[in-house]
Amino acid sequence: GVTLESNPAKLLGLALAESLPMLWGTGAIGRAVTGRFMAQLAENAKLPAVHGGLPEVGHNQIVTFDGPLAPTAAGVFDDPFETPQTRMLHLVLMRDEAEHEAVATRAEVIEGIVADRSLPMTELHARGEHRLARLATLTVLTDWASVYTAVAMGVDPSPIGPIDTLKAGLTAGARRR
Repeated sequence: GVTLESNPAKLLGLALAESLPMLWGTGAIGRAVTGRFMAQLAENAKLPAVHGGLPEVGHNQIVTFDGPLAPTAAGVFDDPFETPQTRMLHLVLMRDEAEHEAVATRAEVIEGIVADRSLPMTELHARGEHRLARLATLTVLTDWASVYTAVAMGVDPSPIGPIDTLKAGLTAGARRR
């Protein structure tokens, strides 16, 4: 078997199991994979996530780093021993070498903001010479990570009851027309 330390998909899956994943991408490839990863986390791990591409999410979603799911966030009247925080944000930054120079600078600044707040973060880099290879490296890694996230949470990734119910309802609706 492959050790945990040498399997980035397993490591990412374990890291995301107790989080609300924030999936941010750079370049066309990184941005495209964020949407797929969000969908895979929902379908396989039954876990919601938010996604988007830099630079826009760096402006809109970054304020959540100081919100209720931030590592040190607590309500005014919360007792951390009585109501411990069980789920917090985890930023996954998916980068592609074709990112714009201004986006690369923005990503570096964001990394500092994340570090200042002790926010969990994982940075993934697309690898390969060809765009398709770079897309595949991120897609395969994150697809597997979604399955490992499910396993880490004790969720069976196979059942898709709500999807089956939706399809049945749509089929029945089409027959009535």
